[in-house]
Amino acid sequence: MVTKRGMNKTVSDQAIHLDLVAKARGIPAAENYFIDIPEASKNHLTYGALLNCYCKELITEKAEALIEKMKELNLPLGSMSYNNLMTLYTKIGQPERVPNIVQEMKSCGTMPDSYTYNVWMRALASMNDISGVERVIEEMKRDAEDADDWTTYSNIASVYVDAGLFEKAEKDLRNWKREMPTEIFLLSSF
Repeated sequence: MVTKRGMNKTVSDQAIHLDLVAKARGIPAAENYFIDIPEASKNHLTYGALLNCYCKELITEKAEALIEKMKELNLPLGSMSYNNLMTLYTKIGQPERVPNIVQEMKSCGTMPDSYTYNVWMRALASMNDISGVERVIEEMKRDAEDADDWTTYSNIASVYVDAGLFEKAEKDLRNWKREMPTEIFLLSSF
């Protein structure tokens, strides 16, 4: 309908539309929409949108097949694609697969972001690997540019609390509070 009015959708518009179709009409309708997208518009954005839909709906086989197809097509796999897959594995009770995804991500030159580190820590914590969580924390502090946020530190504290390590949780939150400018801490408190 938009094309009839003389407006052409960008690839980004088509990716967003695909996601909306999945939400409104379900995965089969989104798959049909994807099939009808012109080949020139099938890139990392539209494939990524379909991958996101599969991961949200916990459709593991199709998500894995799609990510393999993206690799075959040499489409860039950004952190969002890997994060979607890691979140899927966590939700279906396969957190042991998350570290391998992180390693693959790094070997492809995609740096973990704040979300990656949080999912990775949660996956390790669910397997009672607190020393693994602490290695991730050290890596994150060393390598991540966007990891100093309230979500990450509250996630770390939550991991420690769940493991019964209350003093570590309190210490971590105190350290974070000291490192953050007062304005940011106050804003995040609200």
